[in-house]
Formats: sequence, C-alpha cells, structure tokens
Amino acid sequence: MKTWIALLLLALASAAWGDVDVFKGPVTYTTGFLSGEKFLKLSEGDQASYAMGLMDGYLAAPLFGADQKYLNWINECIKGKTTTQIAAILRKYLDQYPGRWDKSMQVLMFEAFLKACVP
Repeated sequence: MKTWIALLLLALASAAWGDVDVFKGPVTYTTGFLSGEKFLKLSEGDQASYAMGLMDGYLAAPLFGADQKYLNWINECIKGKTTTQIAAILRKYLDQYPGRWDKSMQVLMFEAFLKACVP
C-alpha cells in the first residue's frame, strides 16, 4: 500500500516538474503512512526496506503516466547505491531538518534526493 501512495505522489510531482531544477507549481498529494519521526524509530533494516519500497514506487511512476524524462535524475542518483545507502541519505536529511519530521516520508524522500543528487 505504501508503494502505491509513493507511486501516486511521484506521478503527481513528475507532472509538475519540468527540468530537475525548475519547480513549475504546487502539487496535491495524499499524506502517506509514515512520517519522518516514525521512520527514524524503525530499525535500520526496516528503514532500508521502507526506502527500497518507496524508491520502487518512484521508479514505477511511468505506470501512472509520469514521463520517464522526469525520472532520469533519480535513476542516475541511485545507480549503484544499496538500500542501506539510500536509507542513510534519508537519515542524514532528517538529521539536518528535524523540523520536518512531521511530514510524510514520500515528500521527505523526494526532498532528500533533490538535495543529495541535484547540483
């Protein structure tokens, strides 16, 4: 179920995202099942599994009509990374922004990877 929500978020975000560094407008999405605070309470193994499912949801966004060109940056970013590394990127982002822990993980992951991967 979490993966489907992640897919929906990415499809909506991708529709509003032109170039990687240009945001074209607000996006409406449904709040996910897990907040940043709850993510940090998971074990490292569960964090890696959750991150894998969420990333799989992002990568499957073309199934919902997202243009593949909007996903190229994230495909390049995660190339060669393990789920443990992906979860570490999320933890690092959350450590830097504790004021955002109440937000949904699908949004926080998107923000974390924008910060980590887009110059």
